[in-house]
Amino acid sequence: MQTNVWQPFTFRGVAAFASAAPGRALVVALVMAGVVASVIFRLLSAAWFPALDAAVARLPASGQIAQGRLHWPPEAPATLADSAWLSIVVNPTGQAFSGQSSDLQLELEPAQAHLSSLLGYLALPYPRSWVMALNRPDVEPVWGAWRPYLLLGASGAVGSGMLIVWALLGALVAGPVRLYSAVLQREATFGGCWRLAVAALMPGALLMSLAILLYSLRRLTLVELLLFGGLHLVCGVVYLSVAPWFLPRRSAVSPFAPTPASAAPPLPPSNPFASPEPPATNPPSAPPGGAPGHEEEDPGASAPAGS
Repeated sequence: MQTNVWQPFTFRGVAAFASAAPGRALVVALVMAGVVASVIFRLLSAAWFPALDAAVARLPASGQIAQGRLHWPPEAPATLADSAWLSIVVNPTGQAFSGQSSDLQLELEPAQAHLSSLLGYLALPYPRSWVMALNRPDVEPVWGAWRPYLLLGASGAVGSGMLIVWALLGALVAGPVRLYSAVLQREATFGGCWRLAVAALMPGALLMSLAILLYSLRRLTLVELLLFGGLHLVCGVVYLSVAPWFLPRRSAVSPFAPTPASAAPPLPPSNPFASPEPPATNPPSAPPGGAPGHEEEDPGASAPAGS
């Protein structure tokens, strides 16, 4: 029974991609990229974009970033958005802020912006040639017009980026997978190992997509999401290690194995080491005058005398 080459979620199914057409691996990767883009769309629309909507709605009537400095009215609110996923805080005095309450926090200081999360702390100085409006009359119409396109564009960019990452990772590990398959005495070409490697990344991508979906529903914390990120890498390594065992075994021909009769080379016309065959015994030929001891009868002698 032939293995279903359309599913990369079992070891045998992943190994089957090594002998499948390249288009099948591409189709499966496109479907998985669509799944990733969908969960990113869900995360942005449920977590980050509502916080951005709230921040735009709370912008003051005047404010901007110009000549590398933040220009902010003193009476404007310091906290523009505060959610479990994203918070945006304005700190025009540069004094120490009370703390972080979200998974990702953007803090606008007089000369730079700070991004902070569990992954670390990143400072982004304002370019002196950059002028950015931070007031509701200028930002609100632009945000309302571009919001759907930014949402779709960010989701599509993540899905397309994952396709490129999978293709590059598949090309990177195709050589080691082929060497590993040769050690296991399995049949595999370089292209087949590339398809196998790409298919081996799909179970981990599906696991990470499920984790992002649960995070967007607030069923997972950021720490748990990071743990799933490490687990999805381990999943790819496991599939790359086990799937080559299910490749077809390489046919090894032993030099001591008997040669089939159909494939045996033809014998030479004469064997110099063979014993000579005895000559064929033919009955002695009768002498011209007939057999010895028998005289040829005269046909006239047997006739009656009076005829």
